[in-house]
Amino acid sequence: MKKAITSLVLVILVLGGAKLGSDFLASYQKKKEKSKVILPATTLFVQSLKRENFQERFPGYAKARSMQQTDVSAEVTGLVVWVSEKLKVGQEVEEGEVLVRLDDRDFQEAILMAQADLAKIFVSQKKQEMEWRNISQQLPLMQETLKIAKRELTRLTEVAASSKDIDSQYIQISERNRNIMELQGKLKIIKMENKSIIAEKKRLDSILATAKNNLSRSAIHAPYKGDISAVYVEKGTHVTIGAALFQVVDAKKIELSIALGSSHFHEINKGALVEIKADSQSPTLWKGEVVRIAPIVDSKNRTFKVFCEILEEDSLVAPGAVYFALVNGKLYEDVFVIPRMALVEESVFVANLAEDKEMYIQKKNLEITRWKSEVVIASSGVEDGDLLAITNLEEIAQGSKVIAINKEEYTP
Repeated sequence: MKKAITSLVLVILVLGGAKLGSDFLASYQKKKEKSKVILPATTLFVQSLKRENFQERFPGYAKARSMQQTDVSAEVTGLVVWVSEKLKVGQEVEEGEVLVRLDDRDFQEAILMAQADLAKIFVSQKKQEMEWRNISQQLPLMQETLKIAKRELTRLTEVAASSKDIDSQYIQISERNRNIMELQGKLKIIKMENKSIIAEKKRLDSILATAKNNLSRSAIHAPYKGDISAVYVEKGTHVTIGAALFQVVDAKKIELSIALGSSHFHEINKGALVEIKADSQSPTLWKGEVVRIAPIVDSKNRTFKVFCEILEEDSLVAPGAVYFALVNGKLYEDVFVIPRMALVEESVFVANLAEDKEMYIQKKNLEITRWKSEVVIASSGVEDGDLLAITNLEEIAQGSKVIAINKEEYTP
């Protein structure tokens, strides 16, 4: 009887425990289901991707200088007797315009003296020419009379003429020879004198040319059309050869020297377009073109220089001023331009619309062609129309549900 009662109690306890366990499990399952948290979708900005051409540009600072800047100096010594009213800094002058005059009286006197001496030389030359012409005419006649005298002497000898006649003929022949020798001697003297006269004429011609040249140099002209940038002289100043009088610049022919980082040395070509700005935030003022590239890199500051000419004629670039420049490098065609802020290592997140009409994140690996400070250039890895996640990257991963706001269409 006791065994039966004990068995009955055990059965009741087992059944009760099972019931309690079943109730506990049911209660735990309900609590677990209640504890499930449905995570909200992450709201982020996206931008639509499309293939495009990307023009690489390298920033640098450009110093402007005039391609024509001339210090005009005195070419003769003298006293400044006149200065043009236009000889002022900032004044535009025309090519060939006289701006300074030096005292030219000494040069004018030298010209008059040289001309007077040349006139004397001219008279002497004419006199010599007449003498030469007269002697040249007399000499053949004298030579002919000598021949006649010699023939007569031969005849007298043949006919056995008297010694008196023969002696007389010898005297005539001797006189003819002496006359011929005198005429020939005169020709030699005239020839020698003529050489001296020619040498003197050359000397006087040189003196006259120098005097005329000095006279022309006493008037100092503007070498080309430009602007006066400096004045070093005034009326009453005594100047010597080589003394600077004023400076002229052609402000329309400007070259800019642009310093670029050495890492871009092989990325710039002649003919590359250059944009010139007052500073990095200002609009473009002028456009230019690379005409020269320095062949070496400055090891101290790790830069090299490119030289640009302004394309616009009326650029008004100020020589000596410093500007901000953007120099075109390589043109990348048909690529994706990805902001560095959207990059996770070499991958990006794009938002895709799923069948449930919700947006989910997909991670894509890029084929990067070029790394820049603010963007990367990718040749593949994404597609036209992909919505690139550009914010809240730390909150998303592959498969994350998101609410995508197109940055281009967003209005606060």
